[in-house]
Amino acid sequence: MQNGKWGYAPHLRVAKPLVVISLELKRLTINMKLKPILIFDNISPNSNILVYTGKGSIIFKDEEEYKIDKISIEFSWQPKFGLIFEFSTNENVDNIQSRLIASDVIVQLKTPNHTISNAIIMRVGMEVKPNKKRIIARGAISGRVITGDHSVTGSRIEMAIPNLRFLPGGDKYKTNKNNKFESGLINIEAKRFTIELWPTTNIKEKFSLLDILGGYGITYTCTIKPKSNQITKDDAINIVSILGDFLSFIAGHKIHPLFTTSLHEKDILWQDWTNYINSKYIETRSWCDEFNMSGLSTLFDKFYDISKNNREDYKVIKTAIRWYCESNIDFIQYERSIMMIQATLELLYNYYVKEKMKIIPIKDSSNITASSKLRILFSQVPRLRNRFFEECEEMHNFLKSKSSEDDVIDLFVYIRNAIVHGDSVKRANFGMIDMKVVNESIDLGLYLIEITLLHILDYSGHYSDRLI
Repeated sequence: MQNGKWGYAPHLRVAKPLVVISLELKRLTINMKLKPILIFDNISPNSNILVYTGKGSIIFKDEEEYKIDKISIEFSWQPKFGLIFEFSTNENVDNIQSRLIASDVIVQLKTPNHTISNAIIMRVGMEVKPNKKRIIARGAISGRVITGDHSVTGSRIEMAIPNLRFLPGGDKYKTNKNNKFESGLINIEAKRFTIELWPTTNIKEKFSLLDILGGYGITYTCTIKPKSNQITKDDAINIVSILGDFLSFIAGHKIHPLFTTSLHEKDILWQDWTNYINSKYIETRSWCDEFNMSGLSTLFDKFYDISKNNREDYKVIKTAIRWYCESNIDFIQYERSIMMIQATLELLYNYYVKEKMKIIPIKDSSNITASSKLRILFSQVPRLRNRFFEECEEMHNFLKSKSSEDDVIDLFVYIRNAIVHGDSVKRANFGMIDMKVVNESIDLGLYLIEITLLHILDYSGHYSDRLI
């Protein structure tokens, strides 16, 4: 059997060591890194990625095996997000067809170097020519898919970051293309790792396409190098998962790095083709200051340390970030956003006030109102302590129009209660609230989550205030 072609790495070469280029610019010396050639740098938005093409075989559950002339495996973005396959053959057509027409057929795809389980047959067709028949089958692959020898440790890993917005405040760097200088390199010097997120080639054109088409685009590629030892498969998968939570919090929508590739010098050791969940392209706001990346290295170390030292604490932070992201991208379904925001704030109250700070005994907390819980939580966050939130003009104007002595926290909880506990009176009163007030209450809730999480994570760097 001839070997097929495995893996996506059209321009793979050794990542260049740090190249220091000294430039005299207004009497300032700027040290710039040279962008290495990266595997997933130049892929158009929503374009399928070829993972394997070549000969192989299919194996049924009873271990009956049939040779296949051609197998093609691709990573698809839309409408199916994940690995899809197609195979065709003119050998044993009748036998294969009789097996494939059974419902819910799951087979293994075997290639010269790998066997992939959980290949689900979704469509079977027949190409008929004089004296010749050819069967064609298509489907999708579910579950985790890692190709290569993942028992070998690598010197670095490389991956694709989908739909992360451009952050112009990153470092400047040099490209090989016409000696151009670009900006947006996010350099995270963590205690155990050096993490570099490089804007992909033609990133502005990619965002223009995403604005029109939506979907998914690889906007950054990332390299991670451990500062000591090599990196194992389990370590790589763990650090990539933490990086995904970290980037989700920065972006304000769900991000999980894709196509993690372990490398040693020029060699690809293994690649992870699992279809980890990512948000489709949408413009979102978050706390991250696009023009100042200071503090991100320390923040990443905090993420990493908590994940290693206290898994239960990390589960809370991970859940809060996931709910925050879901609230932040769902303004159209404002009811869902408000409910998710309230749930997130309640989670942070229980975790931080009752469990970590132990300010309120658990037995005494059952009769505390929702607005009082929030005030107690915010009293522990310096940036929120004694805040009047005068920026929320629509909410303040609404309260003044009702001659109400409540504040914006009371109004936020009132809106949430009108949605969750909507009897006829609450529904009627909620119908009188202008959507500008509702949208501003969502922004306020998201801001409160952002600042509370930043406090819990000991962040002291720059942040963008969404209320201003």
